[in-house]
Amino acid sequence: MGHATANDLLKEIKECAGHLDLSKLISISMDGPNVDKILRALHTLLHNVPARREDYEKTTRKYQTEEPVMPYLGRDLAELIKSLMRRFVKREVLQDITTAQLTKLDIGDKNILMPVHCVDIGLGAEEALKGTPFSNSSMLRCL
Repeated sequence: MGHATANDLLKEIKECAGHLDLSKLISISMDGPNVDKILRALHTLLHNVPARREDYEKTTRKYQTEEPVMPYLGRDLAELIKSLMRRFVKREVLQDITTAQLTKLDIGDKNILMPVHCVDIGLGAEEALKGTPFSNSSMLRCL
């Protein structure tokens, strides 16, 4: 959708739904509480945690240049993938893994995954889950 405005979206929806009997239409979509929690967690992640915001800004400005940076892209993407996988893949699996091995890693293999209670969902997600049935600390922390 790129930089579409609300009017652009409305026009397209009307065009697509023009043949429908709108009197029988209940709802096109709805943001539920889970969407709000995810958005709040993302906001907390980038807004309230200066170190992560700094990492994000440093990485995005690094590639917005006229300099030749393509040789570093593969290494940086591999590091990004590893940092995400460290949240749910056992540390010993990722410790000395090469980029080639990383591409062949089967994350469907339950033997390399952390137990559910050990998965690092992040501070923003933990904050969003407070006050829900999932806020039990034993479910969110690995001992």
